[in-house]
Amino acid sequence: MDDINKEVKIIGAFLLGGLVGAGLALLLAPQSGKRTREDIGRIATKAKRRAEDVAEDATQTVRNVIYDIGELLSDVVGHGKDLTEDVKTKLLGAIEEGQKSFEEQKTKILKMVKK
Repeated sequence: MDDINKEVKIIGAFLLGGLVGAGLALLLAPQSGKRTREDIGRIATKAKRRAEDVAEDATQTVRNVIYDIGELLSDVVGHGKDLTEDVKTKLLGAIEEGQKSFEEQKTKILKMVKK
């Protein structure tokens, strides 16, 4: 996520620098005010489109990251359930073995007492 934020900041700074540089070049260029305003409008429109593209790419990247995290969490939960079932099975087996052993010991004690 930090890499995505860095990329978005770098791209944003690049676009902002480009806009400022283009704006200054247009303002300082020797041409009519009407033409300068038209040029600024064109550049602003292009910058807007680029910014929208960057925002859309960043949004898609974030969606992909969220999807990947969801998949990983699903896998972890699935493995956790599998582990839980495995532990449950082993625990029940150990309890059954304990019960068998208890019954065997009980039978031995009863035989000893009856003698």
